[in-house]
Order: sequence, then structure tokens, then C-alpha cells
Amino acid sequence: MDENLVGYLLNALDEQTQQNVEDYLRDDPEAQRKLDRLRTALEPLAAYYFLKARRDDGRLIDPVARFHLGNGAKLERINWMGDLSRKGVAESYSLMVNYLYDLAEIERNHEAYANERAVVASTSVKRALPSARLRPAAPALPAPGD
Repeated sequence: MDENLVGYLLNALDEQTQQNVEDYLRDDPEAQRKLDRLRTALEPLAAYYFLKARRDDGRLIDPVARFHLGNGAKLERINWMGDLSRKGVAESYSLMVNYLYDLAEIERNHEAYANERAVVASTSVKRALPSARLRPAAPALPAPGD
């Protein structure tokens, strides 16, 4: 993977606004292609992280995910370029997720996570899972901001 992909996104964030990103991409078509490659790489990894990655005790790695799923939410959506602040790009490559609290499903979702560690997620999030099994020996992505 091109190590400068995140740099293209960070260069657009002087004012931390969506308009700056749109202007930047309009002025640099190569940047859009690079960001598309980054999205293609990151969305399946995010789906894996939120659906499958676990601590040694079997709980999800992400504390915010544990909170919401433990309270009966459903993992509804992965948002590409959801947080375009410098902090958002540095900490999560701009990815954010949405949780849905459906009153008719909260108790069932809570029980699924509490008893079976099952993550209730939308079809779109499940579809984002990588089809090939991820291996621990796979090359690491550069750290956000590198």
C-alpha cells in the first residue's frame, strides 16, 4: 500500500471542513484515486475490527463498541470520511461508526452480546467483512498520520 495515502487526506484538512476535502479532490484527481484505494483497504479492516477482533477474554477490543452493544445497540454503519478533523484522521483514518438503538430489539441485542458475545450488525457492515481470512502476519498499515 502507498504509504502516502493518508497524507493526501491530511493535506486537505487545513480548515477541517468537508468543503476543503471536496475542493482538494476536485483539484487533484489522483488524490481521489488514492483515497478510493484507501477506502477499499480500510472498510473491510474496520468491519473485521468491530465484528471479529477480540481481547484475550473474548470481549471486543473497542470500548465504545462494548458499551453500545452491551446496551443493546446494533452496529448499523461504517462511515468513510466520517471524522475529517486532524484528530479523527490521526486516530481512525477518518472512519466512524453508527449504532442503532431499536426499542423493539434492544433486549434481544443485549442478550446476544452479553451471553454469546455476538455482535448484531446491519447487512452492509457484515458485507464489508473481508472475504479472505485475515492473517496476523499480514503487513501492517502505516500508522495514521505517517
